[in-house]
Amino acid sequence: GGGKVNQVVQTVDTTIRSATTSSMQSTSISVTITPSASTSKIMLDFNGYMGFSTGLRAFFQVYKNVGGAGIGAIAIPGSLDGMMVVGENDTATSSCVAVQLHYLDSPSTTSEIVYTMYWNPNGGGAHTLYLGEMKGGANNTCPTFFTATEILA
Repeated sequence: GGGKVNQVVQTVDTTIRSATTSSMQSTSISVTITPSASTSKIMLDFNGYMGFSTGLRAFFQVYKNVGGAGIGAIAIPGSLDGMMVVGENDTATSSCVAVQLHYLDSPSTTSEIVYTMYWNPNGGGAHTLYLGEMKGGANNTCPTFFTATEILA
């Protein structure tokens, strides 16, 4: 029957990553899954903590590469194709916020899919983001999880 979990693949990343430029860039955190049926859906879950040196805004976007054909952003309904993560204010220093992003993809393939999370510090380099860290620049490491779950149709 449909709606059953067929497989779960998870990446656990413990590297502190940083970004300062306003362009979209890879976090280098990826999860790879090969669906067993072209009708399967893939539930993506991205969880972790993000620290900020100043300001509390970031934009996240999932990119995918199907069968090695080249990487591209997933088209999510809406004008931004991604998720904005915002903290309590725009002037706090050494703050952090939990990042929890969830998306259900319908890849229509049985080829290997590599999903990679991209991000940028919204605001044009006015602040530095730290992924995998509780407080910006304080080296308080915490893991980031990227999970792909195949759900049978």
